[in-house]
Amino acid sequence: MAVKFGLVPKTLEGKKFIKRLIFGRLVKMPDEIKENMVPFIEPTKLSSSQPDKKHKVIYCVATLQS
Repeated sequence: MAVKFGLVPKTLEGKKFIKRLIFGRLVKMPDEIKENMVPFIEPTKLSSSQPDKKHKVIYCVATLQS
């Protein structure tokens, strides 16, 4: 809706302000994610037959095979 009505700010500061209004206080992501920072939750398989409406961000880990 914001895009449709031209309400998306052009500057990063403006976008940050809008996000704060919508989502509340912004949480700074750590520079590095270390083991045991949060409890481990076993991953579950997502269905490929329907859209995932529960998750907004999916993190993954990639390694380079030597």
